[in-house]
Amino acid sequence: MQQNDHYTILELAPSATQEEIKKAYRRLVLQYHPDKTNNDPYARAYFDAVKEAYETLTSNSRRDEYHKERWLKKSSGIKNTSFILTPVSVLQKCIVMEKQFSLLNSTNPANKVIITQSIETLFTTDNIEKLNSFNETDINDTIISTLVKMTCFLNYNQFNKLLPYLQKINSSPAQQTLLLKINRDKKQESLLEKAMPFLVIIAVAIICLFIYFFA
Repeated sequence: MQQNDHYTILELAPSATQEEIKKAYRRLVLQYHPDKTNNDPYARAYFDAVKEAYETLTSNSRRDEYHKERWLKKSSGIKNTSFILTPVSVLQKCIVMEKQFSLLNSTNPANKVIITQSIETLFTTDNIEKLNSFNETDINDTIISTLVKMTCFLNYNQFNKLLPYLQKINSSPAQQTLLLKINRDKKQESLLEKAMPFLVIIAVAIICLFIYFFA
């Protein structure tokens, strides 16, 4: 999971002073604290991001390290962005990923590795637990559907490696059944692909025998 832009989270410029950071933190904590929002999970997600930003930027060593990371990303042409994990933000990210991957060459093994690693990076055990804490099965179902599109040209071994991650996402029984069906179908395709050379040899042998005895 990418690191958040802590300054964007606190609505501050990178040149912000310690006093400005503390002031922004107090203001946002009052706005997003679980006690103020009736434990709204979306507000809690933002509250956690605010807390992480504050803890990073008020520690001189952590702030220096964070600035180095920001500079490296900027020098590499990577934008400093924020990603607060909620069902909606995960779905949005999956949709963007699916559109990007749909443009890739599906026969290139390297592209299949990129898809697999991208999903593994997004759906870590910790992130899945956070996602499930929202109890929004309908959105999770759409996330699963989008991931299914994204993984359509993965082989059995690649999909089977991702299956445990996908099964941990709280989704409807229908979606869980779909995942198992896709996995079974890919396994059958894999077995058939492995058996194909032998089937061809057997077919050729039968044809040769037929020609030998009946020609």
